[in-house]
Amino acid sequence: MKRKHHQEGEAVRRQYVLVDEVRVKRKAAEGAASAPAPENVPGRVPVSYKQGWVMDEYKGAIRKEDIGKELLKDCERAFTKKSFWVDAGAEPRCAFERYALDIFNEHVKKTPTAGYGDAIPAGSGAEWWVQIRGRGGKAEEALGFHWDRDEELAVDQGVVVCPAFLTVTYLSDAGAPTAVIDVPPLTAKGTVRLNEMYVSHPLAGKHVVFKGNMLHGCPPEMMKLVKLPSYTRITLLVNVWLGHRPSQISPAPLALVSTFTTPPTKGLFTHTHPTPTPPTRIPPGSSSPITGFSFGRKKAEDHEVWVPIPPKKAANLGTFAITCPKGSKVIRK
Repeated sequence: MKRKHHQEGEAVRRQYVLVDEVRVKRKAAEGAASAPAPENVPGRVPVSYKQGWVMDEYKGAIRKEDIGKELLKDCERAFTKKSFWVDAGAEPRCAFERYALDIFNEHVKKTPTAGYGDAIPAGSGAEWWVQIRGRGGKAEEALGFHWDRDEELAVDQGVVVCPAFLTVTYLSDAGAPTAVIDVPPLTAKGTVRLNEMYVSHPLAGKHVVFKGNMLHGCPPEMMKLVKLPSYTRITLLVNVWLGHRPSQISPAPLALVSTFTTPPTKGLFTHTHPTPTPPTRIPPGSSSPITGFSFGRKKAEDHEVWVPIPPKKAANLGTFAITCPKGSKVIRK
C-alpha cells in the first residue's frame, strides 16, 4: 500500500486554519466528508524523511556515566503519568526540559523546509514525559499499541493531528522493545496489510526517532528475556510538534521542577555527536508466526494489530526492521 509520506506547500496549509493557537482542519464542503488530513501539521521534516523513511537510531546520545542515581531519582519524581510542554527556544529549567529542547533542535534545526522558509513556525515545541515500566514492582509492564495525537482535538472535534516526530531515549537496558508500524491513524473501519515492523530494544543512552503518525507500542512478548523475574524500563519520551501545541498540555509546574536535582547543564548529543543510522533489515523468513494485539482509546478496543514476534537473537541488533509475513495487518473494527 503506497502512501505519500508528507504533503508540502499551499495545498497543505489550506486545510488548516489557526483558531486560538490550535490548528483545526477546514471542512471540504458543507455537508460533505472532511478532506483527507495531512500526516502531521506542516513543518520541517528530517533530512532522511523521504519515501520509505520511518526510523533512525542514535547510539550514545547520553553517556551511560551521565545516567546516574540523581537522574534516575528525578525520573521517579517526573513519572506522574502526565506529559509537559516546553516552547522551542525557551530557557530550560531542568534536565528534562534541556533534553527535550536538544531533541527538538536535533530533528528540526538542520532540516529542509516545508513551506515555512527558515523560521520555525509559531507554537512549536516539545512535549515530554518520563515512563517507568517493569515487572516485579508497582510499575505496569506493557504499553499497548497506539497513535500519539492531540487527544482533546480528536475527541471533541474529530480532527486527528499527530506530532511531526516521536522519540524515545532509553535510560535503562531492560524491558520491552519499542515496536513501530508504518501505518497512520485509521479514520474509518477497514484493514491495512503490513509489510514491515520496526523494533528497537532498550539500551541505556540510545535515542530513536520515527515519524509522528506511526502506530507504536512496547509489548513485553517481544522482550529478549521474556521470563525475566523483575526489571525496570525507564524512558524519556519527547514528541516534536511544529506549528501546533496539543490541547491541555502545559509546562511542568514549578512545584515539580523544584524537586529535580539534576541541573540542565549536560544535554543530549553534546559530548560526541552520534551518527543517526537506519535499522538493520532482517531478511524474509526469519520471523515467527504472527500474534494479535487488541488496542484502542479508553478501553474501547476497536483495533487489532497482527504482527510477528521477532526471533530473540535479533535483539542483539538493537534496532531492526523485520519483514511481516502474510496475515500481518492492522484492523479498525
